[in-house]
Amino acid sequence: MNYYRAGYGRGRVDFRHLWNFISGDVRRWRFLYGDPARDVRQKSFGFFVEDDVKASRHVTLNLGLRYDITDPIKDAHNLLANYMPTSTSGLVQMGQGISQPYPTNYNNVSPRIGLAWDVFGTGKTVFRSGFGVIFEQPSIRTFMFNGGGLNLNPSGVPYVDGAGVTHQPTGTITSFLQISTDGTQIQMACAESGSDDLPQCRKFRQRVQR
Repeated sequence: MNYYRAGYGRGRVDFRHLWNFISGDVRRWRFLYGDPARDVRQKSFGFFVEDDVKASRHVTLNLGLRYDITDPIKDAHNLLANYMPTSTSGLVQMGQGISQPYPTNYNNVSPRIGLAWDVFGTGKTVFRSGFGVIFEQPSIRTFMFNGGGLNLNPSGVPYVDGAGVTHQPTGTITSFLQISTDGTQIQMACAESGSDDLPQCRKFRQRVQR
């Protein structure tokens, strides 16, 4: 899937009130740097068996079992990174120490059971009950979304550690979302006033009906 979401590619500036906007008092701004385009894919498999069992003349059981496997998401160019506590830089990109951004879960065994009880044996009053275990399977949007995710972990952006030393990581992801309340980074500009005429739309239509 060609994934491209750049909701803040043009930037967004928030103000608390109208007078804050007039005075240029910025509450918060967001801007997406770099290229967020990704070519991602994900495989998912599900198996299910079900059968009805007549426990007695008045009781019927519905028994089922489901098993799901969902592989981690992958990018054609390994442009995904995740946080690893054991890494000195914190962020590790796929293909540079890890083959997948997170482990596969193989324990998604989901039993289901249903009960139908003909209380008086007349077929008119039936008590029904059911129980099941359902595992929510991760999707691409679980780990990749508009404001961040594995696709926007900047594994290739230089950083400064606690000792003040600048490091140049070996990753290639340079796209990231910047969120700040520093209004001095925003250059406010006012548009010149033009015509007071309202915009208009002109339509012409012809129709022949027989």
